Amino acid sequence: MSHCHRALVLTETAMRDIWENITSVKPGALGIAYTGTAPGLFLRVVIDGTLTVLTLGVYGVWMVHRVRKYMITSIAPGGDGLEYRRSALSGLGGTLAVALGLALYLLAVNAALFQASLLTWPFPNDSLANIRPDLVAAASAIALLPFAGALAYARQRRTIGSIRWRGVAFGMRKGAWSYSVLWLAMTVLTIASAGLLWPLRTFWLARFRADRTTFGKLRLRQRGSWRALYQPFAAILLSVVAAILVLRFVRLSGAAGMVLDGAIVAGMLVAYVHYRVQAFVILTNNKRLGRDVRFRSDAQTADVLAIVISGCVMLALVAAIVLIFVAVAMLAVFAIQAAMAGWRPLSGAPLPEAPIAFLSRVLLDGDPPVAALVAAIPLAIFGVAVWMAMIRQEILVHLVTTLDLRRVDEIEDAVDRARPTPDTTAQ
Repeated sequence: MSHCHRALVLTETAMRDIWENITSVKPGALGIAYTGTAPGLFLRVVIDGTLTVLTLGVYGVWMVHRVRKYMITSIAPGGDGLEYRRSALSGLGGTLAVALGLALYLLAVNAALFQASLLTWPFPNDSLANIRPDLVAAASAIALLPFAGALAYARQRRTIGSIRWRGVAFGMRKGAWSYSVLWLAMTVLTIASAGLLWPLRTFWLARFRADRTTFGKLRLRQRGSWRALYQPFAAILLSVVAAILVLRFVRLSGAAGMVLDGAIVAGMLVAYVHYRVQAFVILTNNKRLGRDVRFRSDAQTADVLAIVISGCVMLALVAAIVLIFVAVAMLAVFAIQAAMAGWRPLSGAPLPEAPIAFLSRVLLDGDPPVAALVAAIPLAIFGVAVWMAMIRQEILVHLVTTLDLRRVDEIEDAVDRARPTPDTTAQ
């Protein structure tokens, strides 16, 4: 009996090992790694952000390019990093042309609004300064809506078209204005439905982009149904209904009211993050490349929320450090001016007028005060660096490393076709 029992145990162990091998090592699967680091991106953003401020924004083009290239080339499917073959100046001409075109367009829109106000102004002798500027700004923003979708699609198309992997190019077909029409129609439909058709908008825009994306000669396709997105969208609906009920029937004031409002906002933000993450999972799992290359994402909402919370804590810490540094610098300048005026600590003498006037001018005078401007610049630089390195990149790391591709034979064939063949005719 002991021999039979031992044989059964060995058989069970062997079967368990076989099952673990089958489930953990997927034949024909391709995992994705990320080689970038938070300190590396943080330092890059701080340096480039400082150069952007010193050059009055001119270096911003290179900053955006360097950060984008760092994040893209850090993605390594199968251990081989993506290539980003685009220079910082290659798109500068197009960007300037778009900016100039939009500026002229807004100038024409505001001129038309001004002429319309002259025709419809009910009091000819009154000042036109009474026209509400917020209405003019709202009209200008609405006039830009038709371009929002087109610009977003064109930017994504340029980025995807600059990426290579193992010699095979990614691509995206033209369709910026068609995407803009779809974007505008879906946005209007979502607003008209009080947000209930948000999943429909998410799915149709994602399918439009996916169906026009290629890898070599392999075409990406978005399958599935927009109705599947209502499962994660239910969290947003529940958070909105809960917020309405709480605000309707719960009456709190003071600190308790502020805590309640914060809890409502936090709950809605958690529901929004859950929808975005799970919508990504559903859409990704229903994509196909070529005939049957499949995607599998295991992204988790809890992990993304942990990244966002830890990043916000780091943002608050960095903001506190920067403000303390600015305050110490202000006090140091004040002390130096007081010492130059002959004042000494613990001497009992009144403070000289010059340092007091300087401190008053720095802290209170001006529009904005000098202290606010001095504090805002390092806050902006380090805030953007923390956001990019600790939040945005970490979310990208989670989404990328929890994604793998299945049945990748077609991808391997595409890579093999892209490799240069040796010249067998050369002797």
